[in-house]
Amino acid sequence: MKSLLVRIVAAGLPIVVIALIAGAAGYVTKGTRTAPIAPLPPAAERVAGIQGAVQSYANDQLTIVTADGTPMTFSVPGASTIEHLMAITLADLAIGDWINGGAIPHTQSVLAVVGLVLVSDPVLPTP
Repeated sequence: MKSLLVRIVAAGLPIVVIALIAGAAGYVTKGTRTAPIAPLPPAAERVAGIQGAVQSYANDQLTIVTADGTPMTFSVPGASTIEHLMAITLADLAIGDWINGGAIPHTQSVLAVVGLVLVSDPVLPTP
C-alpha cells in the first residue's frame, strides 16, 4: 500500500513543482499596472412625450400648457415641419402609403399594436 502511495506522490510531484515555478514566473514577470477602464458615461435622461394645448407662437417660441396647467416654452424655427394627426379608417389607406406603428410587449403574441400613424410625406433613403 505504501509503495502505491509513494508512486502516486512521485508522479504528481513534478506537476506540482512545474505549476509552482510557472506561477512564480508569472508573478515575477508581471508587467506594470495598467490603468482601469474608465466608467461609462451616465445614460441620457429619457423624456416621455409631452402633450399640451398651444397658447402662443412668436419669435420662434412655442408655448403650450400641459394637462396639469404647467406652461412650457420650446424653440421652434419657422421652417420646422409640423405634423397634423387625425383619425382615419382603414378604407382611407391606399397602396403605397407609409405607416408607423406603435406596440407594447404582449405575452401571447410578442407585441400588441396600440396605434398606427399615416406618414403623409415620408423621408425615404436614396437608392
